[in-house]
Amino acid sequence: EEGFEIFCKTYEAQKEEILIVMENTGGYERKLLVHLATKDFNVSREHAGRLKNYIRSLGGKAKNDSVDARYISAYAFERSERVLIFKKPDIEREKMRQLSERREDLVKTKKQENARLKSPCAEYVLESIQAHINYLEQQIALLEKEINEILGYEEEKKILQTIPGIGPIIAQTLISFVPELGRISHAQLASLIGLAPYDNQSGKKTWARRTKGGRGIVREKIYTGAMANIARDNKVGEFYRKLEAKGKPSLVAIIASARKMLKIANAK
Repeated sequence: EEGFEIFCKTYEAQKEEILIVMENTGGYERKLLVHLATKDFNVSREHAGRLKNYIRSLGGKAKNDSVDARYISAYAFERSERVLIFKKPDIEREKMRQLSERREDLVKTKKQENARLKSPCAEYVLESIQAHINYLEQQIALLEKEINEILGYEEEKKILQTIPGIGPIIAQTLISFVPELGRISHAQLASLIGLAPYDNQSGKKTWARRTKGGRGIVREKIYTGAMANIARDNKVGEFYRKLEAKGKPSLVAIIASARKMLKIANAK
């Protein structure tokens, strides 16, 4: 963090003219990202695959920190008008994000342990698994209590929960992990979450469009919400059934329904 401060002091006078672009490194970049945004620097976090494809398009093959920095600098210069500037997170939203992330980790671990509980293990192994499940349930409950005690987002949660398929968990996931909600286009949001279908065509051959990438934790929750709407009598459920009646595969209709939910949330 000492290096962060040295950087900020060095470029303080020029920060209005500077655009900082960094690669998404699976969360390791977040501390610096938040620090720079808090100091009002224009900073953007770009998907590693996008940067890699850009470097390949320039014929880049060498791989080391200084070479990568030059290519990312060129990327920032070329696309300065198109990159999404990271919004300075408020302390409570950041706390909610970290607690929600931890809750998701424990929920996944609990699912794995529940699956192991059904396997043919010795009695003492099953007892150990059950004890771990009990502990995980206690920790998940404590995390949920802490999340619910965070003030300042009650109105936002209520508004999001008016959308079909969105309950308390999905609402807090959107608030925690999508600070861009309401300030980018519907198409950008769908791409950010990983629900935008991309063409898959070559010459005269055309294959089904595919979705990929994005913020997995949000995509998973929205997809679950869309699944819950299938048989319900609401606008998202009706949208799904219309697509199904047109002959769309079930998975395509569900993803389109999830995208519709995002669109409604983005407009709230």
